[in-house]
Formats: sequence, C-alpha cells, structure tokens
Amino acid sequence: EHFRTDILSLIPASANRFLTVGCGTARTEQSLVEAGKSVVGIEINEEAAAVARERGIRMYVGSVEDSLGKIESEEFDCLIFADVLEHLVKPEEIVACCSERLVRGGHVIISVPNFRHSSVFWRLFVKGDVGYEDSGIFDRTHLRITTRRMVADWCTGAGLTVQSTSFVMNRKRRLLSTILLGLPKEFLGSQVLMVAKKN
Repeated sequence: EHFRTDILSLIPASANRFLTVGCGTARTEQSLVEAGKSVVGIEINEEAAAVARERGIRMYVGSVEDSLGKIESEEFDCLIFADVLEHLVKPEEIVACCSERLVRGGHVIISVPNFRHSSVFWRLFVKGDVGYEDSGIFDRTHLRITTRRMVADWCTGAGLTVQSTSFVMNRKRRLLSTILLGLPKEFLGSQVLMVAKKN
C-alpha cells in the first residue's frame, strides 16, 4: 500500500466530492474520508475494493465504463487518477468520460510514470533491453507509455486546462535539477503529477 502525500497536497481545500479511479485499497483516499469528504471509488480488483469499502469509500467494482453507468448522474468536485491511466487501453477516453461528471471549476489530479526519465534512455538506447519489473516505470502490466505532453493532450481533449505540472524525484535528482535551473527535470523525474481544471 502507498500513502500518497504528493497527491493529497495537490487537492483543493474546497473539494468535497471525489471520484477516484483505480484506487486499490484506498489507503490515500481514507484520509479524505476521515476529513469528512465524500469519496466514490472505482476498482476492478474485488479484494482491494473490499478493503477500500471498509475504509469508508463508496466502491464500484468493475470497469470504469460500467461503473460510471451505475453512478448515474452524480457530479464531483475532484477526480483522482493515481497511477492507473497507464494500465488502460484508452486512457484519453476515460479521462474525457469521467470529466463529464466533474462540476465546472472542478479539478483533476493525475499521476503517471514518466517515460522520458533518463533510465528509459539508458535501458532502451544504450543497453537495448527494457527489462520489465513488478512496479515503477518498467511495470510489466503497463499498456500505455505516458509522458507530460501526452497527459496534457488527454486533458485538453477532455475540455480541461492544465493548471500545474511537477515531477517526482529523489533528493539527489532534485538537487541536480535545481543546480541546472530546472532544465532537465523532465528527464530526472520518475513520475508526472498534473493538476487540470474544467473550464
């Protein structure tokens, strides 16, 4: 389980109704429930969804498309896609579909692996072997490559305006990025964090 303080730090204080897609056991979202927020979750894994339900999340088990149909006309102040879009066949369609349930002025929080990370260049172009892993950028279950520009395009296509973009990196890489005036940050960050707003 991962408790995503970086995701929580991006959530607007005014948001009270949340839809979190692919939330797993909802370790992070539990803190929203404890703060008195209303949280609806979509998760395809039944065991993970059961844990999330015990944590106070109103869960729908199944695909995003089927689950949205069950949620009917409910609207949300904030959507959360924390490391789930890379596992979907058509993530741009999911972002657009879910954004239809977002109130005007609502926000979307997205976290995806950064495929422009320096390790990708090293493995793919220097070593010639990606070497899949159980998690991270080279997770063997990823269906789509994700970069800052690609996610920004998905947001724009869904009628959203990108508000901010940041990159997750360790202390050593943050220092290097600072020394180099932030120019190489897109190649040093292992993940892209993006906040978009519905126009």
